[in-house]
Amino acid sequence: MPRTERVFPVMIPKSQAGHFYRQIGCPTGIAWRVVAPHEDRALANHRQSLDELADRGGLSPKELAALLTGAENVVDYVHETSRQEAVWAILAACEPADVPSPTPGRCSTLFGNGQCFFSEGHEGQCNPGERTHVGREAERERRRS
Repeated sequence: MPRTERVFPVMIPKSQAGHFYRQIGCPTGIAWRVVAPHEDRALANHRQSLDELADRGGLSPKELAALLTGAENVVDYVHETSRQEAVWAILAACEPADVPSPTPGRCSTLFGNGQCFFSEGHEGQCNPGERTHVGREAERERRRS
């Protein structure tokens, strides 16, 4: 995502739930262009514009997933959706460039197909269990040979 592009924040709690969200690769923000088409739903669900929500810290992962999937009843969606389902719904609504890059050298966010959200031009597939870049591992192995 270009550094100048506006980011809509995702509120990750500072609790055990927040630790889980970080472990499964929940982004801390997504490109504004992903949420912009859902302005009317944000107003209906939260009685606040996207600008107001962003100024107040954004939405929780489940609330953001509800917004992006068009759920009309946020309360039901939040109670019926697992944390992992919410994260996958957020990522499914995004392209890799829509999520800020994680710390270089470590993949913390993956698409459902195993493609990572790493930096620009990263073509390798990642190992979801180890959070490593298969492309980098293959390169290291090639150099050792």
